Amino acid sequence: MPNILDQVSKSVNHFRPTNIEQYTALQILLKLKGISHVRKYLIAAEHHPLVFLIDAYKRTMQIGGSSAEFFQRLDATTNHNTP
Repeated sequence: MPNILDQVSKSVNHFRPTNIEQYTALQILLKLKGISHVRKYLIAAEHHPLVFLIDAYKRTMQIGGSSAEFFQRLDATTNHNTP
């Protein structure tokens, strides 16, 4: 039975971003070593403006954060900017 990490790694190797949001999400994913959350990053890219993704990434990196912290900051950014 194939290892799940090998399967995810192969899926990332074959994934080709089709827009700037997907490309940005993929770059953030790679920087935060969030390889096991590919789908979650791509969904975030579909549902959040690019500026929110970048802001959450910058704030995560300021504290040396993780993938989980990125999503917490993304939620906080989204909630803060929702009327």
